[in-house]
Amino acid sequence: PVTLIGSAQPASAQDEPVAYGLFFHSPTCPHCREVLENHWPGIQAEFGDRLRVLFVNVATPAGRDLMVRALPALGIESSGVPLLVLGDTYLSGSIQIPREARDVIRAGLAAGGIPMPTIPGIEAIFAEVMAAQPADDAAAVEPAQSAAAAPGFNADPANLIAVVVLAGLAISLIVVAIAA
Repeated sequence: PVTLIGSAQPASAQDEPVAYGLFFHSPTCPHCREVLENHWPGIQAEFGDRLRVLFVNVATPAGRDLMVRALPALGIESSGVPLLVLGDTYLSGSIQIPREARDVIRAGLAAGGIPMPTIPGIEAIFAEVMAAQPADDAAAVEPAQSAAAAPGFNADPANLIAVVVLAGLAISLIVVAIAA
């Protein structure tokens, strides 16, 4: 599943700058759990709605496909998780992400924001996930405390199913467009 942390409302011209990113993870990865459970809540709390990150579970076919497309598009040689992509910058592992993410985000926001990573079709995926998430969905911005759930996973199974279906549909449309 692909899940959004941050506001589901698009930034307007009057809003503060926004940092966009992708966080590739696996539910079976202890390093991913370390970052998601022990470090990400503080990072998200510091930046609030100015930080909008899609959490991509690479244990799913859609998540794996997105990572396979993202790595060469961004010139990333690493294929391990956890992997945090902020614009065209990437951080990997349970040491580098907690140590450097805040500084990258602060610098990006001070420079006017961090754009979505330059991956073909990523805007459509962000839009689909944002559209599937109500703006006042408090569970979407509060980290889950369960080891089985990553931050941003809404406890409502219907929302999870909707996000999975929408992400799969968006990725399928992108794959068809690229193949054409």
